[in-house]
Amino acid sequence: MSLKHILRMLLNNEQLIQKVAESYPVRRAAQLTVYFMQRGNEKIEEIKESDTLNKLKDDLDKTERNIEDKMERVHRTFFDELKKEWAKEKSKIDAERKKDNER
Repeated sequence: MSLKHILRMLLNNEQLIQKVAESYPVRRAAQLTVYFMQRGNEKIEEIKESDTLNKLKDDLDKTERNIEDKMERVHRTFFDELKKEWAKEKSKIDAERKKDNER
């Protein structure tokens, strides 16, 4: 018999399922599951009621704005420097052409 067949036979046995359900380990596992679910829900409600979540959101928004501002400054500075260097190189090339034309 395959394991799949044996498991199917065991799962269809109501008396076995009833005994397992009434066993101490299964009952205790169910009790602990309910306990931890209730504690988790209580903690979630506490967090919702407190300003902790709102403070975290505000801090995140401030940080996001600061990063955006810094990125904008870096972007602006980069392109300003690029334009300056481009203008310098262009003036050098124009000066060299002017010298070559005078010769």
